[in-house]
Amino acid sequence: RRYAGAVILVADVHGAFDDLARVAAAGEPLLVLGDLLNVLDHRTHQGMLAEVVGPDLVARLSGLRSRGDRDGARIAWQSSTVGREEEIRERFDALTEAAYKAMGEALRGAEAYVTFGNVDRPDRLAAHLPPGCRFVDGEVLQIEGLGVGFAGGGVPALGVPGEVGEDEMRRKLV
Repeated sequence: RRYAGAVILVADVHGAFDDLARVAAAGEPLLVLGDLLNVLDHRTHQGMLAEVVGPDLVARLSGLRSRGDRDGARIAWQSSTVGREEEIRERFDALTEAAYKAMGEALRGAEAYVTFGNVDRPDRLAAHLPPGCRFVDGEVLQIEGLGVGFAGGGVPALGVPGEVGEDEMRRKLV
């Protein structure tokens, strides 16, 4: 370790695993807060979702959502993906596994405490953590003399795997 008592905090990695590896190599305890997956960059319309359904649909959905038209986005999604649900799910699952594998490689050799964001899949994230890394959620740990609380996920908004109910989130925060 370079600095006694130092801790590095990283949040919203969104698929930037080369950068995560560089930070993890610093040798300090690392707190990694979700989102780890790059499901969608709303500025560029790039990410896993664009790889699965194409950038045009993603741009359309993003435009509807930015205008507050969640119903319109839901209808556009359903009409554009009908009959392709299994194909989309399989492709998204494969991209998720590949991303979490890259995350695990980036964290190899690090002392890290990792929790999930709303777009993450907690079970898959935890399964890909290498030795020396710990999945944390809803608990307080002592790290370098500091009490650090972890509350993974986000409150319901999009219907994604990392969302947790408001009561569950409240329990994590008390």
